[in-house]
Amino acid sequence: MDVRERQHLAKQIEALIQEVAAFPDAQARTKTEELLHTLLEIYGEGLKRVIELTAQAEDGQTLLAAFIKDETVESLLLLHGLHPVKLETRLQEALEGIHLKAQEGSVELLHVEDGIAEVRLVNSGHGCSASSGALRQRVEAAIYRAAPDLDELRIEEQQKTTPKFIPLARVNARKHQENAPVSEQATTQTSQEQNQASVSGTR
Repeated sequence: MDVRERQHLAKQIEALIQEVAAFPDAQARTKTEELLHTLLEIYGEGLKRVIELTAQAEDGQTLLAAFIKDETVESLLLLHGLHPVKLETRLQEALEGIHLKAQEGSVELLHVEDGIAEVRLVNSGHGCSASSGALRQRVEAAIYRAAPDLDELRIEEQQKTTPKFIPLARVNARKHQENAPVSEQATTQTSQEQNQASVSGTR
């Protein structure tokens, strides 16, 4: 953009402000003026932070990192689609920063495309439904904090399955019975039947 174009935009902005001031509807005029004031305020604060961070930086990469760490400047970059870090990278870093405990479960980024992110959340199954809901909220908050420009978040929830515990004594007894000779198995079976008959007779 050259000087002439910038001058044209400045004149256009001034003309639009004058048109807003001439709105016959007082409520519409007030709301529009508030909107313009808010936009100018955030842009002014963002530009101020750019100058301050530029003065403190030693090189371009350090400066860029400082820009995206500053919420005001980062919001402007996101507003114009200028964020230097890819959406997928920001999401992955956000999930890695949650630091889930082993008893809580795990979370995995599955796919990111066209502003839509798919995440798999595996609950450990040790907590109640309230704790599972809290875990989902933590994941959502971390994702939208890192990527407010995300259009849609899809969370696939799964329950972690825990294998059933079988006592070792029962396993050993089963193995012994399977490996025993046929005659011994028959004797054991007969003995078990006699014991059952004895108990039934007692009843």
